[in-house]
Amino acid sequence: MEAVKKEFTRNAHGVRIVKCCASCQHCGFDGIRELIRICGSGHGEHSSDYLCRDWTINKKLDELEMKADGKIKKPSYILWLKEQVSKLNNENMDDRTRTMIINNLPKRYEEILGTRYMDV
Repeated sequence: MEAVKKEFTRNAHGVRIVKCCASCQHCGFDGIRELIRICGSGHGEHSSDYLCRDWTINKKLDELEMKADGKIKKPSYILWLKEQVSKLNNENMDDRTRTMIINNLPKRYEEILGTRYMDV
């Protein structure tokens, strides 16, 4: 089977969108077959990755924005965490115990050294 080269565009907010039947405003769902789309522009049934000449970006995808709302972790925290996990991996313990200890490392770091997040 020959690989299909994907085409991309950017929406009104600069988000990268794959141009295909599934991202087209004319796309309709089959309701039964998950990967089949029905064209509202009269081009019939196609797979969700099909791209026709009448492609127009779906309105909801054109309004999509990507906003960073997370926090940035300190590089020193990341290095500390990496060291701790490396030490734990060298210890002889069962996976459940190791996982429990690793899950508690962020709390331990903050108890010893303060916040793990940067002030930005």
